Amino acid sequence: ITCEAHDQFAAASQFITHMTGRVLGQLGVKTTPMDTKGFESLLTLVNNTKKNSMDLFVALYQHNPAAQQQLEQLEQALKEVKASLVQGREAGSPGRWHET
Repeated sequence: ITCEAHDQFAAASQFITHMTGRVLGQLGVKTTPMDTKGFESLLTLVNNTKKNSMDLFVALYQHNPAAQQQLEQLEQALKEVKASLVQGREAGSPGRWHET
């Protein structure tokens, strides 16, 4: 495996996992009476990433150029998903459950 491939794989798995766990932890997600299996998996992710030091997370970012690209792609993906969500609501999409 090349160094570049290693960095890409690490960014796509380790960094994105730590980033997701840290972001959800920052949001303060907690168990609810309506937890799904998927949400329970996210809570496990938050708890697992909390067990790792911030130094590890920072090192994953600072020492891997692919992690920096991954973060930019994550930011762009969030913007695109948000835009689709907002457009769907404004268009009165059939998936809309609640009036705002």
